[in-house]
Amino acid sequence: MRFLYIYGGSKDYKISINKRDFIYHINTGVLQTESDCLDDLRMIHDIALNIKVDYINYINSLNRSFIENELIYEKSISLFYFSDLFNKRSELFDTYISICHIIQIKNNIIKKYKIDCIKTIECSDSFNVALTSIINNFQIIIANEKKNKISLLQSQISQCKYFFESIIKLIILKFYFNDKNIEDINSLFLTRYPLHFNKEFLENKYGSLVKSNDFYLISMLTDGLHQNLKIGNIKDYTKILNKKNNVIFLDYHLKIIDFFYGFIKNVTLHIKSARLYNKQYFFKGINITKYIQKEIHQSFIRIPRLLSYGSAIKKVFSKYNIKQSIFYLHEYSYGRYYNYILAKYFPNVKRVGFQHGPAAKRKLLYYLGKNVVSNSFSEWLYKTPIPNTVLAEDELSKEVYDESGFNNVQIMEKIYRLEYLKKIKRDKIVKNIVLIVPGLHDGLLMLEKLCLIIQDNPEQQFILKPHPRSRHFALGIPEKYNFKNISLGNEHISKYLKRVSKVFVTYSSVGYEAYLLGIPVRVICLPNKINESPLLDIYEKEKPDLISIDWN
Repeated sequence: MRFLYIYGGSKDYKISINKRDFIYHINTGVLQTESDCLDDLRMIHDIALNIKVDYINYINSLNRSFIENELIYEKSISLFYFSDLFNKRSELFDTYISICHIIQIKNNIIKKYKIDCIKTIECSDSFNVALTSIINNFQIIIANEKKNKISLLQSQISQCKYFFESIIKLIILKFYFNDKNIEDINSLFLTRYPLHFNKEFLENKYGSLVKSNDFYLISMLTDGLHQNLKIGNIKDYTKILNKKNNVIFLDYHLKIIDFFYGFIKNVTLHIKSARLYNKQYFFKGINITKYIQKEIHQSFIRIPRLLSYGSAIKKVFSKYNIKQSIFYLHEYSYGRYYNYILAKYFPNVKRVGFQHGPAAKRKLLYYLGKNVVSNSFSEWLYKTPIPNTVLAEDELSKEVYDESGFNNVQIMEKIYRLEYLKKIKRDKIVKNIVLIVPGLHDGLLMLEKLCLIIQDNPEQQFILKPHPRSRHFALGIPEKYNFKNISLGNEHISKYLKRVSKVFVTYSSVGYEAYLLGIPVRVICLPNKINESPLLDIYEKEKPDLISIDWN
């Protein structure tokens, strides 16, 4: 009997098995054995492209369940279009990568290697259910299964905490902020403070696109997920905004009743969405129910928080004469809701979607799907409004947006978030200094993957530069990874890009920036994530010497 051992743990695991058997990994941990490993991340990423359209169409078909359960906002638009489910955030959820692994196992491994039995070790119950549903003609043994239970009680406690703290924060900021008299506004830029501002109060995404007669529409409270400020910081941040003449403070236009409204919507949506958890979800014969339930759960944590802002957005655009609004995150729930309010209530305001980071062909977030776009409010139960215009960073990004279903995509005159690169002079390159730049969510996973490389190259000095919003390294590099030749980088990224000889990334935008500077970049692919870096698209199209892909 020939076994396939599928390991889902994040730590290395010793196991004694027959040399005739095979192993396969769906996480960063490694089964330590002499048996052959059948991992093939290149094939996984090919599958991710091949099934992309089918998966997008499948997710869009789930809108029917939202409509059937009256999950509709203002009797106008399906809440599906404000959901994390519609966003297909493969960097947060394991749904898509797990599907790709299961298709690989079923189509390219079992028959070819004459597998008789599968044993999963430390895999999630979501994965085990999905695998068992499609490979059901022989024995599957499950060991040390990880339970991914959805706690509805815990989520409601979290919601209560968010709305209560938001009311306290709102009282504080209203006390300290003085609204200003403003007449005409040429362009209004939606953003968040302090997340996207430097010490000189320059927005790091829009950059010099913001002119002297333009204004920022700033939110501090947001949905508590993108940014979650402590109550004790609200006073100081509000005082800073009070001194700025080019700011419209969106949160100031909120009322306490708006958060009560959001909480009530949270309760009613919690009741209405209950039936969605009782459905079975199959894609290409694979039971992905537990994965979809997790995405639905996250959606209905976020949506009530977004809906609290509807009244405030309307007040701002009713009070001021605004010609156009430019906003990033238009691909995400946050921006989709903002776009909807403007499209419905202020159709004469030009809506400009702004690309805020790299686009890629495997980044499902960008892809809307077939026949789901309309700026006619009569069709919004089955389609979604989009910005009038989208500003893309470059030709590759424009190609992605065009393919994704966006209209009137234009290329920016310059990539504003990358203006800092012009100041970087690489005239003091230090050999054997390597920069490691993980993404927001994969810092520890990336270090686990690079452990052997760091240890086997003691002559090289590795600098780990965490994502600015990541908390993985708030207390420094964990002892497990704190080798003699690695240190934590706390300076601005530009300091390191001046002198490093190589950059290691997963999907961080720094990889693309390093490539633009002519720095060799090694893209690290992880078995538990689809790599969404545009460097993969560039490599597959052009195969430049500066880019190497670590598939294994």
